[in-house]
Amino acid sequence: MRRNKHIIIAALLATAPWAWACGPSVTEVPMPPALIGRWTTTNPAYADRYFELSANTIVLGTGARTRERYSVSRVLHDQDDEGVLYTVEYTDSLGGDYAMSFYFDAARGGPVRFKNQLQITWRKATSR
Repeated sequence: MRRNKHIIIAALLATAPWAWACGPSVTEVPMPPALIGRWTTTNPAYADRYFELSANTIVLGTGARTRERYSVSRVLHDQDDEGVLYTVEYTDSLGGDYAMSFYFDAARGGPVRFKNQLQITWRKATSR
């Protein structure tokens, strides 16, 4: 029994550095300047939709000239098999919490691809 306990402790100590090194790499970051602006898509299902990011707010164009404005709580940055993943956490005026996760490669100027809709690309609008 005592020997098994030592084996378990040794195994945990041996794997701890690996688990720490391979653990989550999520970091909180300021809103990247390359993401600030209005984003649209040519996908017909979202023809009258957009989202607009600033350092402190997110605006969702919800169609028929309506929009919803939210306060950005924080921006998280991570890397996975698909690329650089950003998660923007935001709140509404009643304190409801929301999040949107998308891939964006600032080095290439991006498009944005939402994690749950990789096939749809969103590009920064050049003018309104």
